[in-house]
Amino acid sequence: MSFKERLAEILTTESTGESAQMYKARDKKWYFRLERQAPDWVGPFKTEDEADEYMRDNYANPGGVSVWRDGKDAPPKKPEKPVSGGGGAFGYSTIRTGRRRRY
Repeated sequence: MSFKERLAEILTTESTGESAQMYKARDKKWYFRLERQAPDWVGPFKTEDEADEYMRDNYANPGGVSVWRDGKDAPPKKPEKPVSGGGGAFGYSTIRTGRRRRY
C-alpha cells in the first residue's frame, strides 16, 4: 500500500476523539459544534440530517456526537454560517483551516 493510499485510509476511518454536540433550538433549526475544529456553533440547518451531513462533509470524524432533539434551548447568538465548498486533497473539504475528512 502506498503512502497516499494509507493516508487516505487513515483519514477516512480514524476518529479525532473530540467532543461533538448537535441540538435543535426553539427556532426549530439545528446547530452543531466540535470541541477543537469548530468551537463556535455552526448553523442554522433545516434538519438534523442536513446538519449531520454538513459536519461529515466538512470536518474530520469526531467519533460520537451528543444530540438534543427537544427544541427547548435558544439558538446560539452568533453561529458560524455554513459555507459550501471543499474539494481538497483526497476529496476532503478545505473549509476553515487545513484538510477535513469526508466520510
